[in-house]
Amino acid sequence: MLARLLFLTAFLAGSHCLWAQEDDPQSLDELVNAARDQYLNGFPDVALPILNEAVSRYPEETDGYFWRASILQEQEEFTRALTDYLVVIELDSMNRQGWFGFGRMLWELERYEESVAAFTKLLGFPKGETNEIMFRTEAGQPGVSDIFTFQGIQSDVYYYRGLGQWELDHRPEAIEDLEKAVEQNPEMADYHYQLGTMYEAEGNANDAAKSYFHCLEQQDYHVGALQSMLALQERVPAVEQYFAELNQGESSSPITLVYEGLNLYSQGAYAQSVAKYSEAIELLPGFPVFHVNRGMAYAKLQNWRAAESDFLNAIRNSPDYAKAYSQLGTAYYKQRQWDKALSQYNNALRLNPYQAGIYYNRALTHYYLRHKEEACQDLKKAIELGQSVSAKVQHSLCGYD
Repeated sequence: MLARLLFLTAFLAGSHCLWAQEDDPQSLDELVNAARDQYLNGFPDVALPILNEAVSRYPEETDGYFWRASILQEQEEFTRALTDYLVVIELDSMNRQGWFGFGRMLWELERYEESVAAFTKLLGFPKGETNEIMFRTEAGQPGVSDIFTFQGIQSDVYYYRGLGQWELDHRPEAIEDLEKAVEQNPEMADYHYQLGTMYEAEGNANDAAKSYFHCLEQQDYHVGALQSMLALQERVPAVEQYFAELNQGESSSPITLVYEGLNLYSQGAYAQSVAKYSEAIELLPGFPVFHVNRGMAYAKLQNWRAAESDFLNAIRNSPDYAKAYSQLGTAYYKQRQWDKALSQYNNALRLNPYQAGIYYNRALTHYYLRHKEEACQDLKKAIELGQSVSAKVQHSLCGYD
């Protein structure tokens, strides 16, 4: 028992320096290299004490602060990372990586005006070597991953400045920055994806679909781009051709299966379409657009229970997916479950209040629920948004032709 206690005491006493070798690193380069080795081998908690020592021994050098900030950034300790990046640029006012990290941390902390200013300053530096390895992590975007880029930091500067401009509602400037990022580094899938979301928000569906297509060219299973392009399939005729190009040489990818499912659905082969979507769902389970598309095929087969299950599954995985609510509402409407239909149409219009067809469907639902005033109001809104309505329906709901 005593031997065990002595061993444990000795182990704990030495645990703070597990990284130490027979000859402890002494120079700044040795300390930073030792910390980097631990960090890149998956031991950031071991690397941090080494960098603390580097900063303590060499407080006037930037490398210790920079690498400590990089690790703190990965651990989402953004305020502490921001402080270290600030020290880097105070020690070296032209340190590109320090300014990039500083702007990036301001962006993470939602200090967008300061972030944009930092990136603008960085872009004003004289041209020079910028091909250092930069580590960056996209936050809160679907289908993204950690990326080491060897292409230099300038395209990332445009990327993050563009995202900051977008948050500040400087939309033309944001799109211009993302276009520059794409031009400089077209192999970065997320540049294309974010540019597509901006185009789509500005009502430019064709360019949005093209950007999502370019994103999927770089990263086959970019979930955000795949979901967004599928959602545009009814508005953008070119989507069918984009899928055809993406499918070349593939035999059983989700993209191939979805493309085949879309074609079968358009041909009225609904059971075969269901089968293709089911295969795609096995490869990417829980993917909301797949479930909505399969649910629509089930609805054509009047398999209401399966259709409802798919629409509800899509809503669970994507609570802000307006189309899932509207399709679920239509499934209830077709079964004459008016109250349930009304509730789901309300949800769809809460998320997207510019859907003429949903206003029309909700008007009919109100009519069957004997909500005459609401039915007429919704019908007028549907017509205002461009819905074609027969004179007979106008007379029934509002009493005029």
